[in-house]
Amino acid sequence: MNRDELLKLAESPDDTPFDYVIVGSGAGGGPLAARLALGGCRVLLVEAGGDPATAVTSGPPQPMTAAESGNAASQMRQVYAVPAFHAPATEDSETSWEFSVRHYSSTERQQRDTKYNACKDPSINGGRGQGGIQYPRAAAIGGCTAHHAMIIIRPNDADWDWIAEYTDDASWRSENMQGYFAKIENCLYYSVYSRFAGPLFRAVQWTARLLNPRSQLDPGGHGFNGWQKTSFIDPLVIASIVRGDRTLLSVLADVVFSALAKRQERSMIGRAIARLQILQFLDPNVRSPEIPSRDHLSLISIGTDGKRRYGLRDHLKDVEERFPDRLVILSSAHATRVLFEHGNDAPRAVGVEILIGTHLYRASSKGHDPNGTPASKQVFARREIIVCGGAFNTPQLLMLSGIGDKTHLEGLGIKGPLDRNSHEIAPIVHLPGVGMNLQDRYEVSVISEAKQAFSTLDGARFRPGDPDDPVLKQWLRDESGLYSTNGGAIAMMLSSKANAAIRSEPDLFVFGVPAAFRGYYWGWSTQLLSRTMGATTESRNLWSWVILKAYTSNNYGTVRLRSADPLEPPQIDFHSFDDIPAGAQECSNDLDALHEAVEAIRKINKYVTAFENELQPGPERLSDSDDLRKWIKDEAWGHHACGTCRIGSVPWCADTGKLQDAYAVLDSSFRVHGVHNLRVVDTSVFPRIPGYFIVTPTFMIGEKAADLLLADSNNYPRELEAKEVEAIRVRRARAIPDWHDPEPDSRKLPGDTVGLALSGGGIRSATFCLGFIQALAKCDILRRVDIVSSVSGGGYAASFLGRLFTRLPDIVGDKAGRVEAILSNPASPEIGWLRSNAQYITGGGRRDVLFDIAVLLRNLASVHLWLGTLLFGVFGLIRWGALSEPCLSQLPIPCGAQPPVLFGVTLSVWWWLPGAVLAIGVLPPAIGYWLTLRDTLSKNWRAWLPLVLWLVMLGCAIYGLSLPAIVGWSIAAIGVLLLAWIEQEAVRWGVPSDAAPSRWGRLADVSEARPTVRTTIVRNRLTRLLGVALVGLAVSLLWVVLDTAAQIVSDRAMVPLAWSMIGLVPLLPVLQGVAVSLLKSPRGQGAALKNGLVVHIFLGALAFVLLFVLLFYLDTLVYFVFRLDASVSHWCVVTALLVSAVVGRMLVFLNLSSLQQAYSQKLVRTFLGASNDARVHPAGTDSPVPVNVSELEDDIEFDAYHPERAGGPLHLVGTCVNNTVDPLSGNQLRDDNGMPMCVGPAGISVGRRFHALWGERNDGIPAHVVPVSAVRVDPDPHEFHVLARSDTKPVMVERLHLGQWMAISGASLTTGTGRSTRLAQSMLLGLFNIRIGYWWNSGIAAGRRPGRYPSSLWRRLKSLPSTLFTLQASLLNEWRAYFAGPAARLWYLSDGGHFDNSGLYELIRRRLPIMIAVDATADPDYTFGSLAVLTRQVRLDFCATLTWLDPTEVHALAKRDDSGGNEGGKLEAPAPLPRCLRAHLNPEAIGAFDDLRRDGPRGAALARITYADEPGRTSWLLLVKPCLLAELPVDVRNYAANHCTFPNQSTLDQFFDDDQWEAYRMLGQLAGENVLC
Repeated sequence: MNRDELLKLAESPDDTPFDYVIVGSGAGGGPLAARLALGGCRVLLVEAGGDPATAVTSGPPQPMTAAESGNAASQMRQVYAVPAFHAPATEDSETSWEFSVRHYSSTERQQRDTKYNACKDPSINGGRGQGGIQYPRAAAIGGCTAHHAMIIIRPNDADWDWIAEYTDDASWRSENMQGYFAKIENCLYYSVYSRFAGPLFRAVQWTARLLNPRSQLDPGGHGFNGWQKTSFIDPLVIASIVRGDRTLLSVLADVVFSALAKRQERSMIGRAIARLQILQFLDPNVRSPEIPSRDHLSLISIGTDGKRRYGLRDHLKDVEERFPDRLVILSSAHATRVLFEHGNDAPRAVGVEILIGTHLYRASSKGHDPNGTPASKQVFARREIIVCGGAFNTPQLLMLSGIGDKTHLEGLGIKGPLDRNSHEIAPIVHLPGVGMNLQDRYEVSVISEAKQAFSTLDGARFRPGDPDDPVLKQWLRDESGLYSTNGGAIAMMLSSKANAAIRSEPDLFVFGVPAAFRGYYWGWSTQLLSRTMGATTESRNLWSWVILKAYTSNNYGTVRLRSADPLEPPQIDFHSFDDIPAGAQECSNDLDALHEAVEAIRKINKYVTAFENELQPGPERLSDSDDLRKWIKDEAWGHHACGTCRIGSVPWCADTGKLQDAYAVLDSSFRVHGVHNLRVVDTSVFPRIPGYFIVTPTFMIGEKAADLLLADSNNYPRELEAKEVEAIRVRRARAIPDWHDPEPDSRKLPGDTVGLALSGGGIRSATFCLGFIQALAKCDILRRVDIVSSVSGGGYAASFLGRLFTRLPDIVGDKAGRVEAILSNPASPEIGWLRSNAQYITGGGRRDVLFDIAVLLRNLASVHLWLGTLLFGVFGLIRWGALSEPCLSQLPIPCGAQPPVLFGVTLSVWWWLPGAVLAIGVLPPAIGYWLTLRDTLSKNWRAWLPLVLWLVMLGCAIYGLSLPAIVGWSIAAIGVLLLAWIEQEAVRWGVPSDAAPSRWGRLADVSEARPTVRTTIVRNRLTRLLGVALVGLAVSLLWVVLDTAAQIVSDRAMVPLAWSMIGLVPLLPVLQGVAVSLLKSPRGQGAALKNGLVVHIFLGALAFVLLFVLLFYLDTLVYFVFRLDASVSHWCVVTALLVSAVVGRMLVFLNLSSLQQAYSQKLVRTFLGASNDARVHPAGTDSPVPVNVSELEDDIEFDAYHPERAGGPLHLVGTCVNNTVDPLSGNQLRDDNGMPMCVGPAGISVGRRFHALWGERNDGIPAHVVPVSAVRVDPDPHEFHVLARSDTKPVMVERLHLGQWMAISGASLTTGTGRSTRLAQSMLLGLFNIRIGYWWNSGIAAGRRPGRYPSSLWRRLKSLPSTLFTLQASLLNEWRAYFAGPAARLWYLSDGGHFDNSGLYELIRRRLPIMIAVDATADPDYTFGSLAVLTRQVRLDFCATLTWLDPTEVHALAKRDDSGGNEGGKLEAPAPLPRCLRAHLNPEAIGAFDDLRRDGPRGAALARITYADEPGRTSWLLLVKPCLLAELPVDVRNYAANHCTFPNQSTLDQFFDDDQWEAYRMLGQLAGENVLC
């Protein structure tokens, strides 16, 4: 539909295509509308003004900018485009709304303000209300951003944290809200200044980045891809000032020198220079731990592209052009009231009544009573109405709509909410807070006169279209020069005394401009170069310090209607300073702060030699005088009105009479109390004025409101859901005859979506799940299953099913019917193939057995060969250094002494190493812990005792030098004591002082002797250092023992040792089998804790003994080699190291050396080959391809695997990312060592909150990778994401086949087992090379993800060995259970059951209305261990609670009608069963959860799933468990009688015979038929 068609339909409440109608396109409504449209919603944006950048259709021609080459549409009005014309923009007759307001209620007092204009005061001219002070606003696309000074300053963290505390809404916390600043910003000035600085600076910067990457790469809270461009003053303008304007240069230089007179400023800039962070220091928006305070000099960040104004208007026009069917901007449309209809407990907003026409509002300088009645329209929304008119017009519109103070509205004859026919549908919604709480900042300026004119201003007039203005000519020529700035030259933030006592953030923002800025009054923009107000001559030697007071205390301002006429501006009273209601408490802090600021500016001006005298406030008003205070109160102005529809501290309430916060208008989600579907998003919402310039926090709340309305979730993002919804639509259209989509535009999962979860359990689960799938096919239910989620063995059956769908040719009409027919026929070739090859590991008979033995031995030998080669090289290098070089002999005793003999055994040449580690590494931090002094010592003598103790011990050690018997010990003691002091001083590096506020903690009381925060940190670091040293001590002791033993054996028993090495080879398979049986034995299921502990101790002892033996053999081999010719031994060592370095880069060996490839091939041939025509339907006389032969058509690339396109279910494959390392601290984790990873047709999910979508492949993409794009939900674009790059470049992940993902999902026996990973187990499996997991390349280096940084030079040097020998390091990491998780490039993936063995996690993530779970896990005692883990996990991750129903409840639900269905899964309690589930469910087969057991008689239970964060939503879970049902075929019952563990035989048994396979398959089929058919 085109724009006109959409607008026509919008006039009907039943046919409107718009989800939202937003009134006002300013700083709140504009970002909100754009984000909603980008999020897929359809938005009508109603704006009273027009496009500020384009020419008007009537009146005189407007001065225009030059158009870009070949683009006439780029021509803009100068008053909008030229940044320096923001002053005339405020008085532009095309866009300006000039409100006449009052600072004081007394006319006599107001008249003392020199900016007061009696001609504009209605009270003087017979009008309604009072006024006389100009308050410029704008009616334009973009609102007041069309004329503001473009200053972009982010608010402080405390601003958001206060709202979060006030509302008890954590989404307002700074860690979330500050991300919106980075999201909207496109920061340009860092790259601009870097290019300007030249190659030398960039080279130095590169060096600094190498040494400390974080300090140079940290974005500092900035964004670089948002819609609001930000710039500093062009460095070329600065250069021109330096070259030509000595006066301005003198002013700026003197201001800088005056700032450096403060010690804190010198210290901060010194640190910034040392870190090459000068620009960061001058950046008022940077967030960095290195620059903890904003109280310093800065440049001014403005909303331009470096040349012209660029902001919200441009963003809206861009979105409108890209998505004309989603965002429609209806300009020249003045909203007069909100339309309502009856709701359940409160009126519901449905539309807006508007008047069409230009300059209708009488605040416009062109405002007039139109000739005739302007056209009136009504527009409607399907979802909500959002008012974004600003602090003046939003309360006016609410009051005109019957929402506000009841007494005030009744006095004006205004009724309650009206419907579209002007019928009152409810009484006035009494919200007395509407129009109250009006707040503003106070601003004053100090204007000085310089001795000489600023040559930069030569010829400048600051008037659009002036043909004689040389500065304008320069801008029109190349968009450069002074007019490319807003005029602000330099800024600083200060903190007043009263403010410093209560907050750490500055409350004064001061900036300097080379012009006279006295505030806002009619005609002010033409007097920027006037020495005095009204002067006719121009002066170009004027300088203004504009002082802005943040965190003002006065909130007594009001906005009140003058009449019920929507075109008449309201009465606006700010009640500044002491003009407060009777009985209110006066606060003088604001006045005191402004007075202090004026005094501070005067002190700075004394440094400025170029200034001649002060024009304003004038030397006659002395500092610290009543005259100066009076002048401040008289002349102060503001331009940041807010707070008139404030957020309250209480939740939304339908009955406003019950509001505990009587003056609250909104809840923390912007909803208006007392009505439905009405929100406010603009400056009026703030309970307390935030930040310094109101536009930036308003941008941020607009983005926050969009997130709120889009209701996106990290758990299941909208982008991912939309992709899967589209896939489900395609699937249903092909699978279900005559299916009709009731909601074709919906991006939500259908309310009857069915999910099937197939659990882990190896071939046992695969076979049982296959039988269950056959039952679904037989009952014609399979075609209604939308999603299959599988893990481990369940994935074998699911992959077989999905591949079967993808095989069917296009000529097959009903593919779902064909698949159901194949599955329902037990004699079909596909089922026959699976039955024949149930023993998939040895499906090829003796040949497969020999193949398996060859793979096992080859890979085992290879792993030990490559690791052994590296260790041989390392041990040989150590031996070379110890014996073949003279270095040790030159060392002082004891290192160079002969090894001692102990019990007749000559110790290793490294016998001294443990003692050295003890003296250098262990004792110094242990002693230093007790010697740590406080950073700030007090007068309490006890604080000095550690120093006294150290001096005493040092003195005694020195005295010991005079005693010959203990000279050596004394030297050692002196060395240890000196090292102790040096180390405890060294660890203080980087710890901030207790005397300054910091992120480390509170200020310390220096009068006390107790430990401070700094002391605690120092001692903590020393303790960690001691822990590392103790590990080193243990390793050195073990090395001496190992080396001594190797030395003895090489001397005396080399031949027996060789025979023992040969004898160990056949012993390895036996030990391997023992280890596997112990590891796979059931634990925690009826087994005593004592037995489990014994097993772990035994496995740990076995692993470490084997490791010691292997290292012993290697070290002995080194001794043997070094007994040969020296050149031979050296050649062996060098060769081993060189070969190891080459092998270290052969990362493909990581997976080839494991059992993953062989395991994957067997699964592919068995389960994917079952539907391969070459195997089951050979063409003509061709012989079928046997199971032990690979066939290319068996498998398929996963990104090409789409069974849903053939009518099959979407297949989600669950795996586990092993993660045993905390990414921040580097510490190893003890529990929850795995994260879920799911791959599906739409993309990848990792953990709870990380998601990415598959990208499109093209010819330029290598075959081994596939592109993915990260799905971002958090507002901060720099928030860590495992599948995104910090440089926003495309991510290419490793491309795998379906068979590989299936095998990874079933890789249960391996070194990394998720939450069950243990060191002893990993080491034992690693030593025997029992590794089925997979090292997957995520395509992103560890330091390239958002929020992460490359390693520093020191860390790179430390990690050099693992860089050179990456392959060996990865193998050793497996052995020591060290998995860096998704923060690394290589992820170690294993069985999905290592996180969730039920397969339900991904279905509950999606909150599917109907879930069927087949739980075929090994559970002989029916304790439901896997389900218990899942229950805990989904409660924590998804706020989901499982409530199991008893049979009586099930029967009642089965009989109950679900009138209205289960739309979207959102039902009011008690929720009925969905119709599609009730139609197939057999209530008689459902038992109580606690009664499920091996002997039945029932094998299913039903649960209701509710969600704490979405109370109205319900899901249903049907659990099917393998049980011996009452009616079983004779063969199944006979098998059960002869096998007491059936149907829960060990997962270790992967060798099913025919009877066993058929018993499980039939049991699964009977279970499905019993419950659902």
